[in-house]
Amino acid sequence: MDENKWIKPGKFIVLLSVCLLLLYPLRHICYGAEFTDTGYSLGNYRFYEHMDGMWVFATYLANALGAFFMRLPFGQYMMGMNVYTGLVVGVTALSAWYFMTYKVKVPALLSLFGEILALSLCWCPTSILYNYLTYLFFTLGMIFLYLGLTCGGEGDILRTDKKSRICLVMAGVFLGANVLVRFPNLSEAALILAVWYACLHGKLKVRDYITSTLWCILGYVVAVGLTLGGIVVTYGLDAYITGIQDLFAMQADAPDYTLYSMVLTVLLDYKTSSRWLFLFLFLAVLCGCIGQLLKHVSIGKRTLFGTKRTVAEVFPVCFGTVLSFLAALGLYKLWVFNVRYYTLESMFQWVAVFLLISIVSLTINWLRPGARGRDKVLSFMLLILIGVTPLGSNNHLYPNMNNMFLVYPYVLWLLLRFVRYLYKKHADVGFNTVLTCFLLIMTIQVLGFGFVFVFRDGMSGQKRDTRITGNPTLTGMITNERNAKAIATLTEFIETENLEDKKVLLYGQIPALSYYLDLEPAISTSWPDLRSYSYEKMAKEMELLGDSDCLILFGAGLQGYLEGDEEAMKDGDVRPETYEDDPKLNLLTNRIETYNYKIVFRNDRFVLYGRNQ
Repeated sequence: MDENKWIKPGKFIVLLSVCLLLLYPLRHICYGAEFTDTGYSLGNYRFYEHMDGMWVFATYLANALGAFFMRLPFGQYMMGMNVYTGLVVGVTALSAWYFMTYKVKVPALLSLFGEILALSLCWCPTSILYNYLTYLFFTLGMIFLYLGLTCGGEGDILRTDKKSRICLVMAGVFLGANVLVRFPNLSEAALILAVWYACLHGKLKVRDYITSTLWCILGYVVAVGLTLGGIVVTYGLDAYITGIQDLFAMQADAPDYTLYSMVLTVLLDYKTSSRWLFLFLFLAVLCGCIGQLLKHVSIGKRTLFGTKRTVAEVFPVCFGTVLSFLAALGLYKLWVFNVRYYTLESMFQWVAVFLLISIVSLTINWLRPGARGRDKVLSFMLLILIGVTPLGSNNHLYPNMNNMFLVYPYVLWLLLRFVRYLYKKHADVGFNTVLTCFLLIMTIQVLGFGFVFVFRDGMSGQKRDTRITGNPTLTGMITNERNAKAIATLTEFIETENLEDKKVLLYGQIPALSYYLDLEPAISTSWPDLRSYSYEKMAKEMELLGDSDCLILFGAGLQGYLEGDEEAMKDGDVRPETYEDDPKLNLLTNRIETYNYKIVFRNDRFVLYGRNQ
């Protein structure tokens, strides 16, 4: 078969890829009505003008895009917002598919398969745009950078013609804009190393190093400058500087956001997962040794059942398959993973090991003497992507798993080529077998996870089988029966008592209720529980509230802590030490006592306080 004809996708494959990659991220648009991150982000878009200044500026473009989506048709509904934000994810996957298929020449179906796996791993709610807009701009920035460094993907060295310069400027634009999507995206500037590496590989002059760098910097500065200009005109320079200063000061209250902590947690994850990588590597070596041994004994040269396959060829395959699945069964018994696909643990270790395999494969391809220049450049860029993606987050390796759009198709292609090479050379079939089994099991876990998992909505195994009624924002949304009833009864009380125009203070890990009930937060955040929101800031904003008549809404677990109800705390997953000596909670309880608040509504999820006037 002609390899070029095999790579080139037909019209049906193109149409299938476009439809799948745009529609697959929408598979869960009617789910996700949980009480924390999902609705918190949507509430930030809804009450954009009243947000904490630090987060307005640290995630400016993401908030602006979310606020824009809110103004589109059906943007007032959570399901509508899930469609719009899901399409951002779909566009990211489609961009990566187009790039891998038409520029890198990865086979179209393999590229599509890789993107489906990447989309299946998107555990984070699509409503959190500062993540997914980051991945979109990061992906586009890398694509343009690669095209600028490799003559549009056709050459091996940097070419300083007009098209390459435009691509380098566009790469700078997307990477610069990404800083205004999420401030920690500053780390993506590490991609400038890829520019210098391409110049080094192409044995270019110092002048080319400088000019190529300056073209990237030009795009970067233009994007940052234009966006910052808009912020300064809208909010003022002092407000922006104060917001960024608050962001850096946040590390004192949230030490897990320090660079040291973020890097350490990632390295510890890799250290843990490396054990399982070495396990499968041991199995591959064992099968390979047995295969080599059989080639030199008489029984290994016998053919099987009248075929041309010898015992030395077939036995390592069978033995490797059995050993791989026995190893997987052992890991399952040891709780290294599970098949409860509504949990993150079902896929984490398998994907962490794949990330380790990716790092090894990309490093080998980067350093391999016979590799093409453009393959070396792309491998180097992907290593940078894997390295910088977790920075700015305290979520361990999970950000990497959310951003596999370029990694999955390319690394799978590298592995496929390696397997085909070994097969053609009649080399270590045992190694091929173990690697294939690993990839098969990983695929099953990732696809199962992708079809079932919804962030914090049914993660304990609850059935999502009840449509939420009586709440306009959540029209058409489905969750478990208990949560649906709790939201419906609270919404009914708010409407019956004509409390829709009140502002609200929320505490007890329930920030999403501000968005669901369409109640503006009385302070600059709906999630004051977060350590990134300091006590000093909350105390100042509470003082400014004075005797204003706002509602106070607690999670039922927090109320259980205040009342000494251990059953309610257990039900609400609240540990007493969380709120012991909590100065923020003291601010709220002092307000309840000072202004004569009383419980006006409660159910098994929420407790609402109102002024007794």
